[in-house]
Amino acid sequence: MTGLLPLLLLSSQVATSSAAARLGDRPFTVEADRLMSQSQLGRYRAEGDVVVRRPGATLFADVVTFDETTGVAIAEGHVTAVEGGSVLTCERIEMKIPELLGGMANGELRIKKSFDPKLADTLSPGALRRHGDDELIIEAASFERRSERVFEVEGGSFTACDCGDDSTPTWRIRASRASVDLDSGAWLEWPVFYVQDLPFLALPAYYVPLGSRRTGLLAPRPSFSAVTGPAVALPFYLTLGRSWDMTFEPAYLSTRGPALGLELRYAPSTTTSGTWSANTLLDFGQPDGDGFTKSRSFGDEELSPLFRASLTGRHVTDFDDARLHLEVNAVQDPRFLADFADAFLSRQQELARSRATVTSASEHFRIAGAVQWLQDLRAKRYVEADQRETELFSNDVPGAGSVRQRLVELRLDAAPYPVTSAVPLIGDAGFSLQAFAAPSRAPTRFARVDFRPQVRMPLELAGVVVEPYLAARVTAWAGSTGDRSVAANRQALLAGGQVFFELSRLYETLYHRIRPSFEYLAIPIVSRSGDDVFATYDEIDLLAEVSQARLRLVTELLRARDGLPIAALDVWFGGDLGLPGGTSDGASEIVAEPSATIAPVGWPVRVDLSGLLAYDPNGRGLTEVLASFALRSPRGDALTVSFGELAGGTPPRHTFIAPEELVPSNTIDRSVYVPLEDFQTLGYDDRLERVPWSSFRGLALGAQVRPFEPLTIGFDITLSFEDEVAVYGQAEPPSVVRSTRALVKWDSPCDCLSAYVTASKARDRPGYSFDFGLDLARLGGISTP
Repeated sequence: MTGLLPLLLLSSQVATSSAAARLGDRPFTVEADRLMSQSQLGRYRAEGDVVVRRPGATLFADVVTFDETTGVAIAEGHVTAVEGGSVLTCERIEMKIPELLGGMANGELRIKKSFDPKLADTLSPGALRRHGDDELIIEAASFERRSERVFEVEGGSFTACDCGDDSTPTWRIRASRASVDLDSGAWLEWPVFYVQDLPFLALPAYYVPLGSRRTGLLAPRPSFSAVTGPAVALPFYLTLGRSWDMTFEPAYLSTRGPALGLELRYAPSTTTSGTWSANTLLDFGQPDGDGFTKSRSFGDEELSPLFRASLTGRHVTDFDDARLHLEVNAVQDPRFLADFADAFLSRQQELARSRATVTSASEHFRIAGAVQWLQDLRAKRYVEADQRETELFSNDVPGAGSVRQRLVELRLDAAPYPVTSAVPLIGDAGFSLQAFAAPSRAPTRFARVDFRPQVRMPLELAGVVVEPYLAARVTAWAGSTGDRSVAANRQALLAGGQVFFELSRLYETLYHRIRPSFEYLAIPIVSRSGDDVFATYDEIDLLAEVSQARLRLVTELLRARDGLPIAALDVWFGGDLGLPGGTSDGASEIVAEPSATIAPVGWPVRVDLSGLLAYDPNGRGLTEVLASFALRSPRGDALTVSFGELAGGTPPRHTFIAPEELVPSNTIDRSVYVPLEDFQTLGYDDRLERVPWSSFRGLALGAQVRPFEPLTIGFDITLSFEDEVAVYGQAEPPSVVRSTRALVKWDSPCDCLSAYVTASKARDRPGYSFDFGLDLARLGGISTP
């Protein structure tokens, strides 16, 4: 029925087993064992393996008749009709000519993913029905065609499961009636959802989009938590052309109120893409014990509900030699994230960053300009249990030197460039301009200019590479604190370099490579003048006058045939050697970072190992320990264990080169823009309070098993032993179990359904949370070309 069957007009001249005729301006041919004509009555009949062909369509049947008087064509017995990407099978079709309106009984329509109608010239009707992958299968007691692509269905069944003729579909939707448009979708009356022929959900009406990226309703998504109570969301998928789509998700949270989510995705070209998500809530909820109750109203004596919202998004446009990167993360009030974020660490975020960055690279320069806004999300600042509304802008975001909104940032790096042709002397430089501010006048606001020229001289002597460098750093600040203007400047001289060589050896199946090196950094001169109110925790602030050295050994074992790593070890030791007339900070930790992948031929599993060990010989003992073990099988079974411990109180001595900033500018595209050597991101990992070098000790365990192909069972738990967390500003007693989650997931063997149920518990949120997800394959699946 997919525009199927503009077929049946038999010519009055038909008298052989093969004949040709025309239906309007469309020629067709008829092949049969017997062709008969009753021209005086205007009736024509083809019997026995009838094949009717016209361009783009083919009909197979036992018998085909046509009555010129009534204009009705009938095909009976093992009917198979092929047109476009559709294959229709039934026992009888009756259709009015030339309108092609009519009906059929007990039919099946298969819409193929990819199908060439020319196959009808070579394949049998049964082979055509089974050929290729089915995008959608519609069965019905009766079809009535209303136009070329629209028909009504009685007693219909819809499924995307192509599990084989002898298999029960993983899911299907049955409806008493349906109106189907093959170019868009089907409206179903009183649909019932079945899984393995067991009913689990009934609705008064439902819209089924036919095919991928079709507008329509997706499967309902119920959930439960102590924060929201029982909740349900009903996503609606909307296509906006080839390269744009959108999902609306209205929801109702029983203890909070109505909510609406919106997600927009686009990729109009190979150089531009983006994703934006907005969430709103009309919040009637009031804290009540371990949960919430819906108690607010619009009445005169009661408070009005709060309108709460969040916006996140990312946009990237690539130009010939530049990139625009826009990233937005904002909430109307910080409690929104604390209430509704799914992940434990997301709820513990201290800051949200929105940033627009433009980067460009040429032969000699790399440039990045940006504006950035930081929002304080610390829920512990809002200690009153009923204080739900908070300021969108924060006056004091802690960090390096109480850094606040970085309103303007400009970075310019000169690429390494030969200074002379006779001597291997290479020069480069870095320049940055940053302006920091806060919404109120009281905190310090300032602009900082930084200039860092450098020259290097790489030499290779008998296989040993020597690369010394000399650099200067000039920094100037200007700003205000309260009603007072302040200014300062600082100059520093840096010298350093590295010496290394590489040894390697090829065995039969293994390749071994080893690289010893010596690195050195000295800051012999630092001078300061002006007001002592600025600190940005760059390498000069953190290291001051130092003389650092490091010995390092990197060894790797690779597979000879493809170069894939098998094992590696990075070991190093350094410290402050002291400057003449000064004191030394002593030795750093001895640091070892091993990693290995064990997967011998014939093993049913792969083992991945990694770790970090930092030992302080000066008496502090182990200052940092990280260890990770993973056991994985090809079918998806996995066991992971990881442990981490970070001693707090003082900066790790093995930092060697200190981080430039505690809130880094990491949206700058490193592939286009190479930041300064001393600019590193301080990894937050599990440091919940975002305090530099805070202590942490924890253990994470995860397991996933697939007892048989469709079923996945997973469990993970995170334990932490030395931190506590705040819930709505109230410090909770430390709990060993920080968060835990269990998962049960079913993936259909024929790739037409994915359903899951999760149960989770986190110590910063009361009660348990449950979530249910159902993805009916290809029914409005989200994708962007």
